Amino acid sequence: MEDQRLVLITWRDILQCSGWEKADDVEAPQFISLGWLVSRDGKQIKIASTLDYADAFGDAKDEAKPVPYGITAFPTGCVDDIKFLTLSLPPQENEAHYPAEEEAQHQDHCTSPDAPPDLSQD
Repeated sequence: MEDQRLVLITWRDILQCSGWEKADDVEAPQFISLGWLVSRDGKQIKIASTLDYADAFGDAKDEAKPVPYGITAFPTGCVDDIKFLTLSLPPQENEAHYPAEEEAQHQDHCTSPDAPPDLSQD
């Protein structure tokens, strides 16, 4: 895996029409995907939606951490642009960390799975 860089990929999908559309009326749609860069070469670019620092499933014992999951592979010919984003990664531990002033606010928004959501507006 590359250096845990977050990327925004602008890409075009392949579109095939089976009707009587004229060529000028058919355009390949453009999309944007966000993910962690896993690899890139002359054929494809791969990103992951999830990074697992703890090997939660135990099936990546010999792999470098973090283990990338939720892989999307883009043929390089479909990629219009790659933007490298700057983001600070959280600590590589099994628990969430919040600054002290945000801890109480975070706890206020956590409810048990059985509790109905609070949909009131302030």
